[in-house]
Amino acid sequence: MTLITHACASVVACALVAAPLLAQDASSTASGWRFQPTVSVGEQLDDNVFLLPDAKKTRLGAGAPAGSRYAAMASASDVVTTVSAQATLRGAGLAGRTLSIVPEFEYDLYVRNPERRGGRLGVSLAQKMARGGLLRLKGSMQPQTFFKNYLLDAIDGNNDGSIDASERLYAPAKQGESSAEADYTFRLRKATTSHPLGAALRVGAGWYSRTNNSSFASRDLHGPTASARLLMTPGSSSRIDLAYDYALLGAPAMRNVAILDESQFQRDFNGNGTTNDAAARAFEMVDRSRSEQELSATAGNDFGRTDLEVSYAHRARTFSSSQPYDVGNNGRRDARNEFGGTLRFRLGDALRLRASLQRGTQTLNRASANVSTGDVADYSRTRSALVLEYRF
Repeated sequence: MTLITHACASVVACALVAAPLLAQDASSTASGWRFQPTVSVGEQLDDNVFLLPDAKKTRLGAGAPAGSRYAAMASASDVVTTVSAQATLRGAGLAGRTLSIVPEFEYDLYVRNPERRGGRLGVSLAQKMARGGLLRLKGSMQPQTFFKNYLLDAIDGNNDGSIDASERLYAPAKQGESSAEADYTFRLRKATTSHPLGAALRVGAGWYSRTNNSSFASRDLHGPTASARLLMTPGSSSRIDLAYDYALLGAPAMRNVAILDESQFQRDFNGNGTTNDAAARAFEMVDRSRSEQELSATAGNDFGRTDLEVSYAHRARTFSSSQPYDVGNNGRRDARNEFGGTLRFRLGDALRLRASLQRGTQTLNRASANVSTGDVADYSRTRSALVLEYRF
């Protein structure tokens, strides 16, 4: 685990333990601290859990042998039950202004793909500042869980110089994530009765880290992140958020096994004395470093006991590999577009119901040059969810 993972874990653990104790103590004093737990349970239908191209979704099925591309990947679609709990501790902070501490835990239970089950921990601190400002600190971590299978090696069993599907050895990649971020909200315009348009600018910076099991260390990513958001309230019940997010993520340049066409490079990758094998085993340098930019817009309106929100996000990734035989990343660019809608219902003072639908598609700037490795190519994904939340 990385240093940031340990740091996030420590902060989250301390907050989870301390919050109820602090709240219990505060209830017997006049300090004004309040403790409010919230629990929720949700059901989500995801039609592309492993981000597969449409043509490959039908290849999944229970009983795939170990070492095959789709081992432990029983179904492209799944029903995911998510159980979450958070505890808001709110009281007087700097200069007597409100301070909120919110530790939270979330666990995903996959019905058809049990290998994907896993949890997340997070904590956020929000301190109100002068002139409508808000300072926030956030941290989260997710232990390594099964993501999908990637190509680990290839064995030319019949010595014909080419690697067919049965000669490829795949292994499970387990991925974990951690992040830390700080942001500050500046009030640009205060909404009033005569001038209802309110506006604020939120800017932030942080660090993101993704780690894999040792077999796939070349897929680790880490680097700085930055964000800017324009938060507007055109009326007392409506809102518009415009956001820009950026990440510069570095990956270790390492040698990986790949299946390459020797004639494309005029090189004898497998050492059999020829350069005309169309699917030769190669062991060459790979670099998955990339930058990510995302533009998004969200609009919402509160109708009283019902709230409607719609969103759109466009993400662009640019890969920076200069390795000559890294056909999967050298020159790669991809774009993802996502549309979403959410309806929230107030069923009572403490009970909320949320229904959401999200549709996303990703396209590469070229046909996937090395789909045999298991890397993400063009795909589409639809997720629908129903979440019931109770605030104590």
